Amino acid sequence: MQRLNWLPEALTRSVQGIIIGVLRTLRLNPVIRYRAGSSVAQNLAKQIFEQITKDSTLFEFRQQENGAAPPLLLIVDRRDDPVTTTLLHKWTYQAMVHELLTIRNNRLDLSNVQGIPNDFKELVEPLKA
Repeated sequence: MQRLNWLPEALTRSVQGIIIGVLRTLRLNPVIRYRAGSSVAQNLAKQIFEQITKDSTLFEFRQQENGAAPPLLLIVDRRDDPVTTTLLHKWTYQAMVHELLTIRNNRLDLSNVQGIPNDFKELVEPLKA
């Protein structure tokens, strides 16, 4: 998976939107969790936590009366979502073959597959007109 980083203005706007638009409006001081393998989610969580800590007086809300767990802010990476994966990637037969078997120079090398006939050891993709 390629490593992505935030554009500074997008990160700032996302932090402001989550803090002002969600947390302060709903009067929540959440526990923040994020996907461990995602540097994008980690960076967003870190910025939100720092902002909440810096403005801690704005997040002094009444505690849960019945001993319920504090609210949870879960930050996930959209690239891990199986529903949106098909929207983010081109899913044609050619794209799936390339993803699974790797097409190089319009050629698919199947020589390492056992029991395959000699005619199918290397397949050449037809050129598009």
